[in-house]
Amino acid sequence: MLLSDETQRFLTRIERANLVLGALTIIVAMAVTGWTPMSAGILTGVLVAAGNWRAIVWLGGKLVSGPKRSRRHYAVLAGCKFTLLLAVIWIVLAVLPVSLLGFLLGVSTLLPAIFGCSLLTPSPLAGSEG
Repeated sequence: MLLSDETQRFLTRIERANLVLGALTIIVAMAVTGWTPMSAGILTGVLVAAGNWRAIVWLGGKLVSGPKRSRRHYAVLAGCKFTLLLAVIWIVLAVLPVSLLGFLLGVSTLLPAIFGCSLLTPSPLAGSEG
């Protein structure tokens, strides 16, 4: 079963909304505080969230539409992706000069993007693909 064009557009809309919200959050932070660990944390968080979303969409598509014999491999990759995400977060917070609050704000822009796109557009995922 392949993801429909409508589903792919919906997931892309969420991705774009996340990037727009992230950019707006960075602009506001830079206007208020300048380039500080808070601004750097927001930028880093937005980039981590965007990369994570891209990986989720790609892996989810492979899990849903890939050949049955390769789905197990993609499921293992999903577990590895999660481990990699945790490692990236640890490295960012331990090594980079970023604010924890800024990082959390940046990563969190994905949530309103998902909710906003889900509320403002009918979700093609609700019942149309199985």
